[in-house]
Amino acid sequence: MKKSILVGGAICLFLFGGLLASMGSQQTDETIKVRIARLEISTIATVLMDYLTDRGKFLFKDMPSLYEGSDVYKALCPAYAKSLPTRDPWGEPYKVIYGKEVAKFYGFKTAAEDDYLVISFGRDKKMEKWTYDPKRPEAGIYSGIDPDKDLVNFNGSFIRGPKKI
Repeated sequence: MKKSILVGGAICLFLFGGLLASMGSQQTDETIKVRIARLEISTIATVLMDYLTDRGKFLFKDMPSLYEGSDVYKALCPAYAKSLPTRDPWGEPYKVIYGKEVAKFYGFKTAAEDDYLVISFGRDKKMEKWTYDPKRPEAGIYSGIDPDKDLVNFNGSFIRGPKKI
């Protein structure tokens, strides 16, 4: 497990470094914020998957906001990651939804105990009225960058967010 954390951390640092290096002066602050949020959501989702692989189920009691004192954060840090981002670039806590509670978001009809969502509501800080279509999971991926749209990772894959980042 420790080896995967180190490798994962190295990958995150590499990706983040590449992200910063690729940001030209013509890009807006909001574009950068979307990129950072997407990277941080990916990191949280990966750590959740590692936890789920080891434990077989989520043993947390609180949700949805991720913060340093939350059950989710304490279960993941430092055992699975030294630390995790807790707030998106717009200052709001990332949302971590798991188990049957997933069915209460974005039109999911059902959810299994091992399902999870990691969410940023974006710049407008409001949950979008977008609905997930399991027959067309790619339908939530859009062209361009819109900082007011939600970024949503379901079980390790983005179902809502920009196509290119």
